[in-house]
Amino acid sequence: MLKVHSLMHMRRREFLLASVGCLSGVVGSPLYGQQPTKTPVLGFLVAGTQASHGAWVTTFTKRLSELGWTEGRNIKIQYRWAAGNARQMAEFATAKIPTLFGFREFVDAGGLISYGPNFTDLFKRAAEFADKILRGAKPADIPVEQPVKFDLVINLKTASVLGLNIPYTLLASADEVIE
Repeated sequence: MLKVHSLMHMRRREFLLASVGCLSGVVGSPLYGQQPTKTPVLGFLVAGTQASHGAWVTTFTKRLSELGWTEGRNIKIQYRWAAGNARQMAEFATAKIPTLFGFREFVDAGGLISYGPNFTDLFKRAAEFADKILRGAKPADIPVEQPVKFDLVINLKTASVLGLNIPYTLLASADEVIE
């Protein structure tokens, strides 16, 4: 999960970038040809521990580096590890910092936006796999599938508290808007 600290005011184009999981909330970002006033701070929220999710974090920071963002040089990353503690993740979600989560439950708990697989659909599909196996299919013969249904959920209550105006085009594309 990612969250980005805003430097006082978040501009619309930066918010749009956050909605698709890019760096945002950075006033004076070099992305827009302006000199940064401060080093951008990127918050990285992780449901697990460094041991359980460290490889994913390494992949994330490596890709940031390939895109020109090097920790300690032109970006600061603050990690928050919940270590499987749902209460801790809920606290992260309600910190009232513009946040993009991969699980809608955090938006239900007060986070701003989530975009991720629809777990109801995943469990329905898991039942279909179980049915195939129970009817005699060999697990090795069943192809591995990726999630096919993703949900965009936006919490307008949180947006209002943050003083953010969510663009109509983004609201129109959302699967659910919490008002």
